Amino acid sequence: MAESAEPELSIEDIEFLTIVRDVSDNPDEYDGTELGEAPATVTVITDNTSLSKSQVKYRLNSESDAGNSRGFTEDQLGYIESYGASMTEKGWGPRSCEITEKGREAVDGVTENSTLSLSTSEGVVQLGVDGTYRGTSGGY
Repeated sequence: MAESAEPELSIEDIEFLTIVRDVSDNPDEYDGTELGEAPATVTVITDNTSLSKSQVKYRLNSESDAGNSRGFTEDQLGYIESYGASMTEKGWGPRSCEITEKGREAVDGVTENSTLSLSTSEGVVQLGVDGTYRGTSGGY
């Protein structure tokens, strides 16, 4: 069996890529998106996910950032385009990123094909990773 060249995505990875995709697609729906070169800034991502600032920076970092990188940037897996802080009239702006087509494919493939089963008194509820209801089976 051949090994996949793509890494397995953790729940945190999926959460990160999903918010970057959503912010990239609809920046006006999120506060603070006008501050960076791309709408998905560290602050926007941390404000709209359960991820800490260090978890976000780990996913934004490139290979050249002292080896502390998840490998999502254009010089590695190519899931995101990452932008360093840029100088603004108020000082340094935030780091930001946007999702690439390859990143969209990675997160869409996971969220479309994955389910989570939760046992309830009504039976087992099947949910997609994206929260969509996929049915109930059995019961106690």
